[in-house]
This record gives sequence, C-alpha cells and structure tokens, in this order.
Amino acid sequence: MPPLPFAVNKANPAQYARDLPVEFREVLVLREWEGLSYKQIADVVDIPMGTVMSRRARARKRLQESLASRGNKETSGELLAVGAI
Repeated sequence: MPPLPFAVNKANPAQYARDLPVEFREVLVLREWEGLSYKQIADVVDIPMGTVMSRRARARKRLQESLASRGNKETSGELLAVGAI
C-alpha cells in the first residue's frame, strides 16, 4: 500500500474520520491505520468480509467528499488517485 498523503497521516487520523458513521470509521481505522487484513477486521467486528470491503469503500468515498467540501479538492483527488484511503 502506498504511504498516506501528507493531508491524512498516522499522527491524527481521527481528525479526518471523526464525521464518519462509527461502522465506517472502525473499518477504515482498522484497515488503514492499524493494518489489519479484511479477514482480521471481519473477525474483530464480527461481520462478513464482503461487508468490511463495502464499508471501507463507502468510508473512503465519504471521506473524499468531506475533504472536497472543506476546500481540499486537491487532497481528495490525491487520496482517490493513490488509493490511500
């Protein structure tokens, strides 16, 4: 996985994910910042692996939309391009 862009870093992921619903935020944090596999997340959260993948995709989309609406269009495009989130 490519490194996280400067705008979203390991120092304060909650700053960027705090507006996400809990079910999306937990999957995003476990995958992107804790490095768990989809299988591990499915076991921890007790949901099917397909649900983990769809929640991650929805979380990424909402985060990108949130960044874009805050005037960070360049950052949101960068996140989408590198698949960092």
